Amino acid sequence: MPSDADIPCNWEVATARTGTAIEMVRAYALAAGHGPLPGGARPLRPANYLVIDEWTAADENGIRTSLPFPMEIS
Repeated sequence: MPSDADIPCNWEVATARTGTAIEMVRAYALAAGHGPLPGGARPLRPANYLVIDEWTAADENGIRTSLPFPMEIS
C-alpha cells in the first residue's frame, strides 16, 4: 500500500465473500525510510504503510487498540 498522502495511520476492512460479515480488519502505520537493501536496490517510494495490528472474525475479544486512538469493538 503506497503512501502518497502521508496519513499517519489507516484501516483496511475486508468483507467476507458471502453475506455482509466483516472477515478481517487491519491497522496500518506510515513508515518513512527503509531497512537495509541488497546492493544496487533502492525503494520506489520513500515511505510505505506497515501492518501494525490485525483482527479476524475468529478473534473472541473483538478489536482492541490504542492506535491511532483508543477503540474497543466487541
